[in-house]
Amino acid sequence: LVGRRLWRPVAGAQQQYYMAIAFRNSTEMCGEQARSAQRVGHTLLVNPHLVPGGVFRVPTTRAGADASGWSREACIDGMGVHHFYDFAGAGNMTFFAKNLLPITTMYDPWTNELNAIFIFSADVQQALWSARGWDKIPLPTKLWCLNVCTPKCTLHDDGWVSTMHLWFKNHENIHCPGGCKVHCCDGI
Repeated sequence: LVGRRLWRPVAGAQQQYYMAIAFRNSTEMCGEQARSAQRVGHTLLVNPHLVPGGVFRVPTTRAGADASGWSREACIDGMGVHHFYDFAGAGNMTFFAKNLLPITTMYDPWTNELNAIFIFSADVQQALWSARGWDKIPLPTKLWCLNVCTPKCTLHDDGWVSTMHLWFKNHENIHCPGGCKVHCCDGI
């Protein structure tokens, strides 16, 4: 994904990368227009400083994700309906980490608005005594597969992933339809 300009090398460091995320266009970040009643903003941009051609726009609604080739996957209480973008799959999952956008969106199943995202890395980021800002433990493929609806889920090119969840709403208010708690629910 470094070749797709999503993970950017840290200047002067080896094997260190970063990804910038913005929730407003650059013209709206400073000055009087920067004031907004919205908590997060109206857009989600990956690497907004790489204009032109380097910006990846992430849908902030479920309808936007469905219309732009994201794969609709599992609903999990407290998170919402997961969507993945696979660069090689055209709306379908290839199950190669190298093909996935490293940002997974989660939408409120009732309002269809962006509720949370998780950033993931196919290289384990946690250290023995510290999560280093990532979720507490890396996930083996079997646990990561709870996020998707494909029964034969696997990550062909890796066995472990690190995730970092970011919520934009109170996670205790996000419930999947029909009492579904985790995985694939009817009516989503």
